[in-house]
Amino acid sequence: MSTHCANNSERASVRAPETVAHSRGVQSLERAIVVLRLLAKHHVTGVSLASVVAKTGLDRTTAYRIASSLVESGMASRGPEKEYRLGIETMALGMTAMQRPPLIDRCAPMMKRLARQSGGHVLLCIQSGDYAHCLHMESAEPQMPEISSYLGMMRLLGIGISGVALLARQSDQYIREHYTRRRVEYHKHRMTENKLCGLLERTRSNDFAYVHPRQMAGVGISFETDSCGLAGLNVIARTSELPLSRAPAVASMMREHLVDLISKEGSSSATAR
Repeated sequence: MSTHCANNSERASVRAPETVAHSRGVQSLERAIVVLRLLAKHHVTGVSLASVVAKTGLDRTTAYRIASSLVESGMASRGPEKEYRLGIETMALGMTAMQRPPLIDRCAPMMKRLARQSGGHVLLCIQSGDYAHCLHMESAEPQMPEISSYLGMMRLLGIGISGVALLARQSDQYIREHYTRRRVEYHKHRMTENKLCGLLERTRSNDFAYVHPRQMAGVGISFETDSCGLAGLNVIARTSELPLSRAPAVASMMREHLVDLISKEGSSSATAR
């Protein structure tokens, strides 16, 4: 019996270093993911090593080691002012993911239910810089050509329904800078800065966007996708079917479906753990 226990003890002592190494490997991976998400969040401006340390709680040596490894792998880049951003390899991975966006797989079943309940066309968009990119559409009825043409389209944030909802959650300074960058494009749509600001103020006040161009009307809301992404969800129907008086109920319906989606994902994650 004592020999058996001794053998077990020997086997345990042999496995222990592997277990420790595995644990350290997982921890290193988790830390690298945290840093990568931080770089994604501050990709436009870049982030210094001091900021990485302050925002992640890592010590300077560990933060530098991780950042350097990310740069070496192409997942991050280091600028002339020693600021870190996402790298070319990260861009390539993102472009590959866009061939079949994971967000569609996540949201499509929810969008089908929302389309049946609302009676409209449901569109999913993501923010891409100054634009909203329409990824997917679901409808309980045959798709109308004027709406299906939106699929795959990139539109200025302040023009489309989801785009307005996305832009409204940004700061006033961001909005001013955005309009300055895209002033010529906005003028082509006859959208003055005052008109855009008024639309965004109403969106913030209502907590949803409501746009009604050419006999069509749409209600849009925005939501966060994981750590650094923003997405928009909107329901489009004929103006007669979606007047402003019905918009609050449709917006509430959309939020309920999103909350249900998030809660289901949370329970799945808990089960998987």
